[in-house]
Amino acid sequence: MKIVKTDTSNPSYLSMYQIAINLIGYISLYNGLVSLYKQVKDDKKLNSFMTFANTAMLKDMAIELNELYIFSDSILPNIWDDYSKEYLEFKEFRVFLKKLRNNMKFFPKRKTIDKILENCKNKYPTNILRTYKNDVAYYCGYFLGENLVFGSNLYYEYVFYEPLKLCKKEGDLYKFTNSISYHLESFYRMFEKTLFKDGIDLPKVKLKERKRFFQIYNQTTKFEKMVSKSNYDKLSVFIFMLLIEEIAGMEIYLDYMLDLEKSIEDPILLYFFTQFVAIKYDQIRDAIELLIKDGGKFCVNNVLLENEINKLKIFNRQTTDFAYKLRNFHHFTEVEKYKLEFDEDEKAISVDFAELYKMVTNCENWSEFKDMLFIMKNDLHVLVRFLRKNIGIRY
Repeated sequence: MKIVKTDTSNPSYLSMYQIAINLIGYISLYNGLVSLYKQVKDDKKLNSFMTFANTAMLKDMAIELNELYIFSDSILPNIWDDYSKEYLEFKEFRVFLKKLRNNMKFFPKRKTIDKILENCKNKYPTNILRTYKNDVAYYCGYFLGENLVFGSNLYYEYVFYEPLKLCKKEGDLYKFTNSISYHLESFYRMFEKTLFKDGIDLPKVKLKERKRFFQIYNQTTKFEKMVSKSNYDKLSVFIFMLLIEEIAGMEIYLDYMLDLEKSIEDPILLYFFTQFVAIKYDQIRDAIELLIKDGGKFCVNNVLLENEINKLKIFNRQTTDFAYKLRNFHHFTEVEKYKLEFDEDEKAISVDFAELYKMVTNCENWSEFKDMLFIMKNDLHVLVRFLRKNIGIRY
């Protein structure tokens, strides 16, 4: 079967294949996390590690699920009407996902930051002298040979800042978040029956064999103190903390939990993880560029930030173009720009997605596509080292 770019389209079928690959990837990654949990569930010291990994996974799965609902609404209007009658909170759940998705821009308004910090202060007791309240709880751990900051309560508070407004009673947040993996699984089963009559052999991510795992521990501090010890302003430091946790979640999956090289021997997982990193890469680059581009309007240290980012030699044109195209291809309406030309025997349908991805990203071959995964991952690793040095935390 050929894949041809065209102005006309046969949207639903090709988009469904794209969706199926994303679902296979997320469910495989989720199953890997479950397998990891089974290995360490009796070790109470690792609870914080699993909580951190689960939170990062939850947010990524919610974004995917939101895209799936948007697409299904476009091709199958009213498909969820009957389900809404059975699951009375379904409309609220959809709004919850949308608000969660919208908070992934990593560029909060200043008044939002102020409200989040005030909320955080109310959750922590005063210090010993009762002179102030800490408002930042940050996570550290000895990881890949270094003692590193992984993230903080600021990420959680920002991600759920708008969605929490929908939670009318205690337990609503848990109910909504607990539904995410179930709904993804349901989508997968639906597409499996629609597209693959013989079923799908779900690829398995390869976990690294480890006798012990690192422990994440908490420290608290005052946000104003962080800013005073940084070369950057309040908005920049807040965004740096968000980006650190976004990258750290990826590092835990790909560098610590998984044997990435063995996992991406499966072409489905190679594509999935490349797009997984590309989405983060493009979002993070957007946040950094917005801080730089809008100058004094947002970031009073924009010239310093631009110079420091240039010294890192990351975000080159080829890599940013690749990430941008692959991220946009995550929106299933983009997939509709391509049409399948079927062979005579339509019962034996197979799609060479390798050719499609090379066409979308202008890669000459599959090896170059794979190389881009590691280039993007390395760029983000370089960036997060810079961010950790500029958040005013010494550890």
